[in-house]
Amino acid sequence: MFNLGNLIKSYKRLPFCGSSCRTSNTYRFIFEHGKKFSDNLSFFNQKRNFVHPSKPHFIPSTLVSELNENSNAKIKPISDHLRKHAKPISDEAFGYYLAGLIEANGRISNDKLKLTFDEKDHSLAYFIKKRVGYGKVISDDSVTYLLEHPQGLKAMLTLTNGKFLTSNFIDQLLNNKYDQKYEVSILPPADFNIQQNHFLAGFCDLAGYFSIIISDDTSDLEVKLCFLIRTNLPQQKDPTIFQKVQSEFGGSIYLDDETGIYHYKASSFQTNLKTVAYFDQFHLNSTRFVDYFKWRKAYRVIQRDEHHNQKGLAKLTKLKGSMVHKYESSV
Repeated sequence: MFNLGNLIKSYKRLPFCGSSCRTSNTYRFIFEHGKKFSDNLSFFNQKRNFVHPSKPHFIPSTLVSELNENSNAKIKPISDHLRKHAKPISDEAFGYYLAGLIEANGRISNDKLKLTFDEKDHSLAYFIKKRVGYGKVISDDSVTYLLEHPQGLKAMLTLTNGKFLTSNFIDQLLNNKYDQKYEVSILPPADFNIQQNHFLAGFCDLAGYFSIIISDDTSDLEVKLCFLIRTNLPQQKDPTIFQKVQSEFGGSIYLDDETGIYHYKASSFQTNLKTVAYFDQFHLNSTRFVDYFKWRKAYRVIQRDEHHNQKGLAKLTKLKGSMVHKYESSV
């Protein structure tokens, strides 16, 4: 049963982006709060235009699917301590991690594999080079790991075979006849629980964002911790990975109206808790680990209920401003 007072507060917090935008956002609020979904999953084509003149990262997007959650659920405590950082060591663990990296930003051609990293992530590129045993790292505006040695390409194929979730990279391998060159039977897309291995950590080291959102309305202050996954690569026109994440974590999947590329967003305390549980076990290895560490600290500020005083709010504002990878979103 929807609450008119909450509807009015939600309407006041909508970004100023034209009457049609506010109408569609208001429609969604009523739709979500006025009806219980029998299967907890809603699919509809209502468009929500997030264009905002001062926030250029907002793009026109269509909500594709949303896992209905209790947005008023209380935050559950997490440990103050994060175990010592650990990289994926075994062949199986590293294979899943490498498969995630490649699915996020890998390009294969007739005789080479190319992975592009953020300019701050030299150490990750060199870790991949050392672990595979071949390749070179090229630094320019970004950092590129280039693998051309036949033995290195075969090692990459052996490590990742059977660990890809979509057919995107598999099709590239088959089109370039890697199965014939290296006498390896290339396996079809896998179907595994994304919470149980390093795949998502690898994927998010290139495509994940951890955002602290603080509302501008001081009379009705709201703080949210957003976990987002998005790239601008054509291969993300396949929603499989985002559907896997949504099925385990909750959250919403969006379709970029301009590029046809999917992206994922979650911000409830329920999804925050699942996000912490995963990344506490399967560590990120890029500068996004720094962002996750700060995002996790913000969670602890909120769990101690410190965000309702000026000192706590100042902590959150400082953490937000110090993020390495910034991604704007709305409360």
